[in-house]
Amino acid sequence: MCGRFTNRLTLDAARAATEPADWIGAEIYRPRWNIAPTDMAWVMVDKLHGSRVVQPMKWGLRQWWPTKGKALIPVINARLESIAGKPTLRSLAGRGRCVVLADGWLEWREEDGKQPYLAHRPEGGLLPLAGLWDVFENELGERDYRFAIVTRPAREDVAWLHDRMPAILPARAIAPWLETAGSSAEQGLAALASAFDEPLATRRVSRLMNSVKNDGPEVLADA
Repeated sequence: MCGRFTNRLTLDAARAATEPADWIGAEIYRPRWNIAPTDMAWVMVDKLHGSRVVQPMKWGLRQWWPTKGKALIPVINARLESIAGKPTLRSLAGRGRCVVLADGWLEWREEDGKQPYLAHRPEGGLLPLAGLWDVFENELGERDYRFAIVTRPAREDVAWLHDRMPAILPARAIAPWLETAGSSAEQGLAALASAFDEPLATRRVSRLMNSVKNDGPEVLADA
């Protein structure tokens, strides 16, 4: 499960980390400390034969199965082990693979209430998360871009926080994951067989993180 993440990179740092991608809507970019489902976040996709674009998308794919009168719940995570067996996710794994720009993610432990922890690179910097994206059109022809984060069983060093973690892409896997032209779902998922093996760190942060209304540096203050 990945229910919140951060992207504190400045625009210059984000551009440098995603070169040579073109950016759409860069004028509205801002660092984020508390990204929650249904929020807009920044996602990199391959538009055509290696031409990369970074653009904002909403976190949470539209639910595609019958709900029998229940409210639609956005699909924020896609379990790596389940993608091949679910037709809609399998289709996206073939044509709609993306990289979600993040520099950490949050998990909670029960410690006299909900205590958030941040997982991140020890020295900071981009954690490129594997994602699946799609675009929908309403009756007015307006486009609604959405994504979900791929998750996998947690590494031993972060499994004490949660038994699952986002699928972080090592540098060598970014190109084969993004480039969907002429690629199958199986080829895309094969890129995720190479797990991210760089060090990760964790630390307690402020319980201000518990509210999605709080989105500033103070939510990541040491607790």
